[in-house]
Amino acid sequence: MSLNIQQKHIKEMKKVGTLNGVDVHCLTTYGGLIVLTTMNKAEPEILALAPHLVVAKDIVEKKNKNIKWTD
Repeated sequence: MSLNIQQKHIKEMKKVGTLNGVDVHCLTTYGGLIVLTTMNKAEPEILALAPHLVVAKDIVEKKNKNIKWTD
């Protein structure tokens, strides 16, 4: 999946956890979209898209049981 989210669309970006030793980041857009991402071989990988962080985390947890949340 490819998204064209530019820097001007990002309200906040923060680390929210780790997955297999790689940081998981939460991007929040000014429109309220939550995007959970990680880096996969130098390419960003989208783990979940949702209107709320709790929903996004639930989507990720269903596919990745070994995720560790820090926030």
